[in-house]
Amino acid sequence: MAYSRLDNMVDEVFDRLEREVEMTVSDRDEVKKHAFIHNFNPTYNIEDRKILPQGLIYIISGTIRSFYYDDNGDINTGIFFTANDCFLFSKDIPQGHFIHGIDFEVMEPAQCLIIPGQTISKLRHESIVYANLCYLLTVVNLSKFFIEERTYRPLKPYEKYKRFVKEHPELIDRISQRAIASYLGVTPVSLSRLKRRYLDDFDGID
Repeated sequence: MAYSRLDNMVDEVFDRLEREVEMTVSDRDEVKKHAFIHNFNPTYNIEDRKILPQGLIYIISGTIRSFYYDDNGDINTGIFFTANDCFLFSKDIPQGHFIHGIDFEVMEPAQCLIIPGQTISKLRHESIVYANLCYLLTVVNLSKFFIEERTYRPLKPYEKYKRFVKEHPELIDRISQRAIASYLGVTPVSLSRLKRRYLDDFDGID
């Protein structure tokens, strides 16, 4: 049987995770029976967003953001997931949604490898390997979320914008400015001011 692109992608995902969770050939073959690659179109209207399939999602290309509604009903961007990021999204797995009330939106055309939640949920009850995998991804997701909430969110908008430019320079002109403004906790108008200030400061550096 020819080795497919999907087989290669599953192996690539588990190669990245294998430092933490050892996967046997049998483990991988079981996943390959159910995994699939899906192309997502961006969702421009937040109310009409497409719901991601539940399961383990590995981003091959594109950008997905997590977001939540605050007490005032405003949308707050949590984390931007980009190529080679992997996260668990399943309400059937404890903490698979990693924080109650968080949802996800596709920000630009994205291609993802999906391992269905039902497959992961079934395997985690049958194998300690998959139980460990779910635990690992939950820890990774929670760590990212709390780092954002406790370390970066308290920063002043300009400092946070500088960090965003440093860590995600490729996203500045690729995703909606409204999403970036939401991440920074400012209005789109204020974001324009932050951009001008940043460019002025950058131009002033010899």
